[in-house]
Amino acid sequence: MTENETGTAASSRTEDQAGMLFNRLVKRRRHLGKWAVRTGAGVYRLYDRDIPEIPLVLDFYHNDREQAVSGALYKRPYEKDSGEEESWLCAMKAAAASALGISAENIFLKIRRRQRHGDPLTSKEFGARYQKEANGAFEMVIKENGLSFAVNLSDYIDTGIFPDLRLLRKIIMGEASGKTVLNLFCYTGSFSVYAAKGGARRVDSVDMSSTYLKWAGRNCALNGVKIWPERADVFRFLERAESEGRRWDIIIADPPAFSNSKKMKGNPLGGVFDIKRDYQFLLSGCLALLKESGKLFFCVNARKFNLDTGALLSAFEHSGAGKNLSVKDISGQVRDEDFKGRRMPVCYVVTK
Repeated sequence: MTENETGTAASSRTEDQAGMLFNRLVKRRRHLGKWAVRTGAGVYRLYDRDIPEIPLVLDFYHNDREQAVSGALYKRPYEKDSGEEESWLCAMKAAAASALGISAENIFLKIRRRQRHGDPLTSKEFGARYQKEANGAFEMVIKENGLSFAVNLSDYIDTGIFPDLRLLRKIIMGEASGKTVLNLFCYTGSFSVYAAKGGARRVDSVDMSSTYLKWAGRNCALNGVKIWPERADVFRFLERAESEGRRWDIIIADPPAFSNSKKMKGNPLGGVFDIKRDYQFLLSGCLALLKESGKLFFCVNARKFNLDTGALLSAFEHSGAGKNLSVKDISGQVRDEDFKGRRMPVCYVVTK
């Protein structure tokens, strides 16, 4: 096949895929639009690699004044050069804008690559939360279950709120009244806001990033609530809090799947955290700070994660972390309409 014929074939394939994406987005928007308004979901998962040839993930954001899309491209299943990739992305963006009736300027697409140990931090599993893009300044405030959250669709690979944990946030709000709450790896504080709005007596929020703690403070201000932020490596915090005898009624742990951040150097894990290897260490540290009859909510966003409940309970009993622990997988309870049939974090509640 000549270079001309190859280019023509690629162009035809891109055009066909743009048409498929257009049709899929129209159908999904029709299915989810009224549901989102009725349930108060200011952001929802619109498309998640539904068509294998179009490995995009697209989230739809809306408020009374603006509509926008933040999305990511995962590795496509065939070879392509950078010029073809750029052309393909432009075609997909145009198709999405047309299908949703919004300006292409309000559609923000980034590229995600799966994280490997030692690689640049570019995957959602870790680092993407903290990696700033080169340009842009598109911010908006969305509502979720009547609460307000600031999101940034242009400057960061992740925008400030994860729609896949929407129902878990609501569960925690319902559990929080009169309780003390500890939110670890708190990011922009959405769990903290829900807990505080649910009547928590105190909400401590720990993260390594001062940028995201300030963002959490902004979200608190938007909702008229107060939290106690602390900039710290979570594992150092757990050690210190245990030595000080501090305890909480509810602990939330939504960790990255992998971290080798420079800020973690010298911590009990040697500066490298791998959720598949280290989850028992993390959970043991959390349970040491949990009051009797307290609840630990634990989320994992990692492929092929396997929590061995029997081994975990045996290890906890042996270490003295608790003899009457129960571990329950609540992933089904927190799967909302826009994530039916789609991959999302696994979520557990450990009761002491």
